[in-house]
Amino acid sequence: MAVVGLVLLIASANIANLLARAAARQREISIRLAIGAAAGLIFAVWGSRLLVRFLSKAGGEIQLDTAPDLHVLAFTAGWPC
Repeated sequence: MAVVGLVLLIASANIANLLARAAARQREISIRLAIGAAAGLIFAVWGSRLLVRFLSKAGGEIQLDTAPDLHVLAFTAGWPC
């Protein structure tokens, strides 16, 4: 019974340690997510323009508006439109 209690105590200490480290890294994680979102938006705009340019060279001129819709971005961010 004492061994089971000791194992449960060690497991509880490990979980508490993991939660404390996660709380300490919360700011770092949120900054990384914000940078990743901005980089993803930049690459999406750049990639869509590159794709349209590549396709228009292959089979004639293609005119597409690849600008991101600000209403969709606002909805995605959770802001009221």
